[in-house]
Amino acid sequence: MKKWMWSKAENGGQLSPKVLLLYKAVIDLLNENVDVNTLKVSDITQRAGIGKGTAYDYFESKEEVIIRGILYYLNRFLAEVEDMLQKQEDFAGQITYLFDLIDENLHENECLLRVVHLLLGSSQISTYLQQTVHSGNAKTPLDVLDRIIVRAMESGELKKEYPISYIVYTICARLLTYAALADFKEEDRPVYSRSVDIRQMRELTYQGIIGEFCV
Repeated sequence: MKKWMWSKAENGGQLSPKVLLLYKAVIDLLNENVDVNTLKVSDITQRAGIGKGTAYDYFESKEEVIIRGILYYLNRFLAEVEDMLQKQEDFAGQITYLFDLIDENLHENECLLRVVHLLLGSSQISTYLQQTVHSGNAKTPLDVLDRIIVRAMESGELKKEYPISYIVYTICARLLTYAALADFKEEDRPVYSRSVDIRQMRELTYQGIIGEFCV
């Protein structure tokens, strides 16, 4: 499978205006719940307002446009999240912020949910995306979690008996589970979760994380 190297420009440098238009078009289409696997280059260039041939001046394929667009969005989003996490007073405040982030973005930021699904999916685009991410060329939510957990461990806020990798994956799993349940309308939620108010679900999940890992 093809993996694309993440360029210095995409890590904070200056990108071509046409490339930025293409990336924005990809994100706009994701926000409109368009199936990324059926997207055509012409769909992206039409939304970007540029000629179809122009895309091939910068990219080798449709998949490359989509994956670079997604990763550009993800890098910028996660940079903002990490900046906000560093402003929280302690680890408990950081976890609260992550729950707030889920609640605020769940129904207003369709693209974020689509990106998470793609990172966990099995389609061809998902596979390309996962392999590019795993090659170390882009920031992921796990990277952000890892850094705040390492700092919390160093500051003595977390119990030492748990490996950092276990804490990272456990917290990530619990946040994703909460996000998945919160994304359902109450009548569409799994039967086993309908008796629990979503606010109560958030509090229970939060207390579970803090109780298990904090000193």
